[in-house]
Amino acid sequence: MSVYSEWLSSAVDTSVPATREMLDFMSTFDGLHYQNARLALVYARNWCSLSHFLYTHKEEQLYSDKVQMLFDVEERQQRTDVYWFEVARACDLLATETMQNLVQDLDILAAVEAKQGYAQTALRLNNQTLAAALNSTKAAIGVCHYTLRIAAAHCKYLRQCSPQLMDSIARRYHSFRVMGCWMQGLHQLLQCEAPQKAADWFETALAIAAENDVTPAVAPLLQSTLVLKYRGFIQKALREGQRGVALGLVRDLEQAASSDALVVAALKAEAALPKAAPPPAIPTVGSPLLKISGHATIKALELGTSPFSDSDAPIQRPK
Repeated sequence: MSVYSEWLSSAVDTSVPATREMLDFMSTFDGLHYQNARLALVYARNWCSLSHFLYTHKEEQLYSDKVQMLFDVEERQQRTDVYWFEVARACDLLATETMQNLVQDLDILAAVEAKQGYAQTALRLNNQTLAAALNSTKAAIGVCHYTLRIAAAHCKYLRQCSPQLMDSIARRYHSFRVMGCWMQGLHQLLQCEAPQKAADWFETALAIAAENDVTPAVAPLLQSTLVLKYRGFIQKALREGQRGVALGLVRDLEQAASSDALVVAALKAEAALPKAAPPPAIPTVGSPLLKISGHATIKALELGTSPFSDSDAPIQRPK
């Protein structure tokens, strides 16, 4: 019998195979030689489910007197029997793994080191990479939201004893929201050819970052939004045969952009007049025809993917 099964022998029906496997996995997680974001997500979601169950039945005698479970409170350099601290630790592990994967999969660091702006890198991302990154981001948001809103509300000691940990989780939670909104915008731009919807998502990402403390990893994405928004509207104008509008947007972009010179140059070439073509009427600077704006939805992606959505079987009391 695993340590977790012994600890919860009076609380959980371990005759359910999925529940028994879950407790066995949780018992062995720290001893795994290799931990990745997928395993960290399973562990964190298991703790969300278990903590919800334990809190729901908090008035009952749930623990075995054979095993004493203690959880780390690193900032105090001590251990405690309050299980909410393990919820926070599991969330922190997941947030760390997820952020590392996003920086790698989205090629954020490479773009920063090249000092070339991020829009060019973004436009090379394929749909499979983008979809997988967005799914993992939403999953991490769901666990972070549970930890910051539910766990912290049920256990006041989390904030009192681990303020740095909770602040770090909050910072990455908002960063994941920013990155998720940005990815939604890029999806609308590349797969749906919907520049206005893309602009709304990009504006939302900027608004969330402006109102919250976020990690440096989101900066390249935010800096790329100007060029990406213009690209969407320039290509829309060209599809609709409005070359004059496209040229006006290119002119405005050249004046506004401070990076992503290669993408700007490519857009300028794309909008250039064919040889011997009559020059189109280009709207003047500030014309409503050249207005690009987005509507921010500040509460976007607050919940992410529910940490309970992939539960194979609910935890049950012994029959």
